[in-house]
Amino acid sequence: NNEKQSENETKTGTGMCPIRGNLAADGVFTKEHEKMKIIVDSREIANSQIVSLLRHKHGLEVEICSLGHGGGYIVSNRAILDARHQSDISSVSTSNKLITRLESLEDKYDRVYLLIEVDVEKS
Repeated sequence: NNEKQSENETKTGTGMCPIRGNLAADGVFTKEHEKMKIIVDSREIANSQIVSLLRHKHGLEVEICSLGHGGGYIVSNRAILDARHQSDISSVSTSNKLITRLESLEDKYDRVYLLIEVDVEKS
């Protein structure tokens, strides 16, 4: 368990967006600022209202940066959330890619969460 966490910190910390500040190791609020930080891949902000909700409705600190492993939301040193739209997983080929991606994330994080967003129809 500690080996996976150390490996994760090293891989993430040497990329373009190092984990720093008050990101909680166990996903709970830190004592220093009483505010949890979530690191969000820059590719997630274009298609999602989640970042705005995290900041404004829930009062969380959100750091936007480029994550080298394909995106997502790092919620702690041990956990990542991968958000996908419902249409992104509707075919067999994209479902297989998603399974491969989730397995890859399981090698880096103790906890991997999948959020499936309902597609919004544009009028």
